[in-house]
Amino acid sequence: MIRFSGLVDLQTFIDGREAIRKVPGWSPSLAHIFDFGDVSDINLSKRAIETLAGARPVFDKDSPQVLVARSDTFEFAIVRTFAALAQSRRNVHVVESLDEARALVARLRATSKS
Repeated sequence: MIRFSGLVDLQTFIDGREAIRKVPGWSPSLAHIFDFGDVSDINLSKRAIETLAGARPVFDKDSPQVLVARSDTFEFAIVRTFAALAQSRRNVHVVESLDEARALVARLRATSKS
């Protein structure tokens, strides 16, 4: 799981793309949860979101990427926009809590094994 906090901007995502590849045990084929619950501000233009959504994915196309943000926040609108723009190139899901994210990942794993 990747947890974002404080101010998040385009550079945060650029740096994160590189850093995640260095995490021990990381694999592009695994499900990944991105938690935006502790973000205090997002400084991303529409163009930056489009750039991120259109960038070459770090993860396998079928690897679930679960984005967590409360629905009553600006962050939720941002992650929903990213998900909509990236959907054709990624397996993106947006949920409102970590419990919901974990349940979704478990359900997706069970489905893929059957």
